[in-house]
Amino acid sequence: MVLKDREVLSTDGAIIVGVVVNHVTKQIIGGPDVQSRGVIYLKDADYIIKEIGKIMENVINTSAEAGTYDNMNCRAEARDKISRYVMKETGKKPMILPAIVEINTVENIVWKACDTFRGSIDSSLYKDYILSMLFVKYLSDFAKEKIKELESKYSGDKLKRRLERMNYKISKDASFEYLLKNKEAPNIGEIINTALRKIEKDNPQKFDGIFNNIDFNDSNKFGETKTRNAILKHLLEDFSDSELDLSPSALQNNDVMGDAYEYLISNFASDAGKKGGEFFTPPEVSTLIAKIVSDRTGVKIYDPTCGSGSLLIKVNKEIGRENCTIYGQEKK
Repeated sequence: MVLKDREVLSTDGAIIVGVVVNHVTKQIIGGPDVQSRGVIYLKDADYIIKEIGKIMENVINTSAEAGTYDNMNCRAEARDKISRYVMKETGKKPMILPAIVEINTVENIVWKACDTFRGSIDSSLYKDYILSMLFVKYLSDFAKEKIKELESKYSGDKLKRRLERMNYKISKDASFEYLLKNKEAPNIGEIINTALRKIEKDNPQKFDGIFNNIDFNDSNKFGETKTRNAILKHLLEDFSDSELDLSPSALQNNDVMGDAYEYLISNFASDAGKKGGEFFTPPEVSTLIAKIVSDRTGVKIYDPTCGSGSLLIKVNKEIGRENCTIYGQEKK
């Protein structure tokens, strides 16, 4: 089989077709990206590349609309149709490699936020600013739903006491809605920084110091005022997507921050997870470690060089918080 594949590659080449779809809606949100290797040499063959992309799109859209979408079946159908089309147009029978990557809503928003930063700041810094904004959105959505719930049950002093006992305190001028409302402000970087410090101040036992190294008004990272404001405006708009609901009822106990962190660190491991000997641990390794110790009660996991913390996050998720305590340390 391997020899046959090599023979096909050496004579007729390969065509790679990549598409990104929303995991829930199956809507195409990225691509198609078509790469040809050793198949099409003519300069006027752009129409072939475009048609290949259309075939891939049609297969996915048709199955999604019919409610019969299946990743593997779509790839097989696209492979067959593209192969027949290319044979008809070029007389070649290259290896067709369709890829459909499915990402959830949070990952989609995070990816859009990465697009906002691309070319502006180093990719190793993406996670710091994206996760900070995602956290503000998460806290804001949590507080909004919780306050609404309490207001429907209590009033007067009883409501006031209940509000004071909330897990997180987010004032209106530190909420995501407030930041979004001020996205056009000439000092939006300062406004965001002030909101982050207020979140820390209002929740000292939980969030003290978590934004210490985050500065949304840093001209060295974001450039001059005009450029910086444009970037921050787009970032706020990315997280204002109507599909991004981070309220407790919508999340249903899903670890959105952990998932987003793992998604960011795995996608930018070459930069963000490899500084001064700090390397990103592949999730497969973390999963293996989790499975090895999963049958033990009250297991304790210690990583003396935790770096990004990805291994601890993965193990904790696999084993379950009730049955696992994690410890980590890293040189600053």
